[in-house]
Amino acid sequence: MDSRDVWLRIFEIVRPSVSATVRLVAAMLLAYAFVVVLMSSAAQSLVTARLADHTPRIDYSSAYARLETAYTAKAAFAGQEAKARRLERDVATLKRQRELAMNTFESLVEPVQAIVTSGYCGLAASTSIQPNTIDRVMARIDRCVVNAAVPAADTTEARAALETRHSLEMAGRTILTAWATMQATMPDVDLARAEATRLNTLRNSAQDLEIPFAPIMMLRTRPILGGALLVQFPPALLQIVMAFFSGTFGALLLTLVLVVYPNSPLMLSRPGGNYGERILLGGLIAVCVYIVLGGGTAVLGTNNDFADDSANFRAFSAIGVLAGMFSDRVAQWLSKRAEVFYGEDGPAATGKTAHLKVQDSGTPPRRERGAGFGSTGGGGADVARDPRREEPA
Repeated sequence: MDSRDVWLRIFEIVRPSVSATVRLVAAMLLAYAFVVVLMSSAAQSLVTARLADHTPRIDYSSAYARLETAYTAKAAFAGQEAKARRLERDVATLKRQRELAMNTFESLVEPVQAIVTSGYCGLAASTSIQPNTIDRVMARIDRCVVNAAVPAADTTEARAALETRHSLEMAGRTILTAWATMQATMPDVDLARAEATRLNTLRNSAQDLEIPFAPIMMLRTRPILGGALLVQFPPALLQIVMAFFSGTFGALLLTLVLVVYPNSPLMLSRPGGNYGERILLGGLIAVCVYIVLGGGTAVLGTNNDFADDSANFRAFSAIGVLAGMFSDRVAQWLSKRAEVFYGEDGPAATGKTAHLKVQDSGTPPRRERGAGFGSTGGGGADVARDPRREEPA
């Protein structure tokens, strides 16, 4: 036996276990999805009931949009507030740096100002020494000392003033830089503070909706996979999702009953077909039932079109689960409902006309196949129709 045969043998041994495990995991995921959808619908129902007492009157979708905008503003407000505070701290730091530099500048500038007041080096006695002019003044004094243009009696004072040149120039640059940075930062501080104020107002605009929407907070904030997404759906759209997953859950439930109790005398439905196809059929036929029932007046003679937010989610769940469990019977029920739309024109009416002709002629009735779509008889069984046994209309 070569290696290929060995692997095939191993595959044949483990395939049933792997297949069973995959089916079990898929069933658990499907059941979980149904539970999450059911929880979301229940939360929406509670919110809708609370919104009915809200003034002014507001629907679920509009209220959720307002609340979502408020939550977005709340998250943005924290960042904007932090930005405004950081900029304000930067401005405060620049102010302290400027004040310290100004104190240093003022303490060192007096000897220089005395030399300038004496009128040496071509400097006007009225020249005011400022942080933006200190470089030019100190350069003029330095040239005077080098060129011996300062009287001998004042040379010592001039040299002493030049010893503070570096400190004065550094203090002057610090003052100018801090001031320029402050002027450039202040508009950003004002913008950040104004934006924070706007976001704070927007954040507080939906406080009246926080209590009505409390039931969905668990789905939004807890690690429940899919819950935060489902609560965003308007109730009319979530009803469709509910119908589909209810149908698949009902089909899954019946499938597991048939798997766990294969010899059970309880015949809920005729077994047959692939399990995956049965579950998919359950979901699709539940959606079909939802559409037919939602037709309201046209189908059932009622005015309930399921479009409003007050529809009972438990009714959708029950209808979907039963439709998924008994999809063959529901198919027959839908077939009868189709007569409301289409009447008996077509092949059915043609067959009835031929049957009446046979009855009038007195000939024995012809045996016909009875396993059509929606039939309750056995598949492919012959059914005899005797017009003499039929009840009069």
